[in-house]
Amino acid sequence: MKLNSLRVKVIGAVLLCLLAAGAGILAAVHSTFVQETNQVTREAIVEAQNVFQNLENADINKMSAVLEAILSNDAFTGSYSEAGRQALYARAKPLFERMKSEYRFTLWQYNNPEPVGTVFLRLHHPDQFGDPLRRWMYDECVRTKSRVAGKELGHSGFALRVMMPQLDRQGHVLGYVEVGEQIGRFFDIMRTQTGNQYGLALKKSLLQRDKWIDFRKSQEKPDNWDDQPDTVVADRTSQDNALMSAPIHIDGIPEGGEILGRVSSGGAIYSRGVFPVFSADGKRSGEVVVAKDMTAAFARLSNLELKVAGLVLGLMVVVSTIIGFMLNSWVFRRLDNMIGIATCVVGGDYECEIRRSANDEIGEFEHLFDQFRKVFLGVVKAHMAKQEG
Repeated sequence: MKLNSLRVKVIGAVLLCLLAAGAGILAAVHSTFVQETNQVTREAIVEAQNVFQNLENADINKMSAVLEAILSNDAFTGSYSEAGRQALYARAKPLFERMKSEYRFTLWQYNNPEPVGTVFLRLHHPDQFGDPLRRWMYDECVRTKSRVAGKELGHSGFALRVMMPQLDRQGHVLGYVEVGEQIGRFFDIMRTQTGNQYGLALKKSLLQRDKWIDFRKSQEKPDNWDDQPDTVVADRTSQDNALMSAPIHIDGIPEGGEILGRVSSGGAIYSRGVFPVFSADGKRSGEVVVAKDMTAAFARLSNLELKVAGLVLGLMVVVSTIIGFMLNSWVFRRLDNMIGIATCVVGGDYECEIRRSANDEIGEFEHLFDQFRKVFLGVVKAHMAKQEG
């Protein structure tokens, strides 16, 4: 069979059309899957934001209740003097130990009132006091003389804090008391509730390198300051750096979050997203990476794509066979017959009759060709008769 024959061209065109249709189907299947994956990732981001906010609100309420109980107990009222510091620490230490073990509090602090604005007592670090307070929550609590709550970025990462003024019986401010906890435990709770992996990264520009490294050493954790250019991972539920890192600047993340795409980790495929985390003063201070395991979904996609490819290949074989048979029966066999008769006519055999095989275009051509043969045969016979006469 010649490559430039009509049969090859027609069947080749049919196969190309089938290939294009199969590729289009595969592209449509993949595009639909990507859209569904993005939707699932978007839902995971929204779910993570909601769970995170719910945990934050619940713990603020818990800490507020504890702090109000502390402020209403005269045993925990500080005299804000050198002698009073040690006595207050001795009275409060047993309760603070219980707060740490049972409720995961990590901070209980007394602050001197304005205009001094210094730390009076840290129960979590009793040897550290007297340093000035340059914090938004303290300034806001001083300004409003009421409860202030939210996340603050410290040397060791985000701490969720509640601060209230401590008043004497006449309503005068004695100082400001606060309790707090690290929010790192949120992510283990979130992973348990959702099954997803989470990581918290903080802005390096809001931290101090030496203090961050010292904190990591105190926690017996490796120095990770240089792992990423603009952020540093504070907490995470997975140790895979590729899974927990976000190649996007915190200031560029929409408040509703952003999809990061997919990444492989430990033989699993994750679809990832990220949303910003704001401190109590409304500043963007960190980001939470959300990684959802999509291994099963991608396996289903691969299986579906293989099935579609097999179906397309099978259709190509079946359709090309059927079309080849139809073309051979309806077109090429009849054309071959006409070519054979035309060859006979060219060779001088004018008696080869062409019978109309069907009432279609080729049948019409067969009829016209036979009429031409008969006319030509009449001319030839007349010419021969004239020569004989």
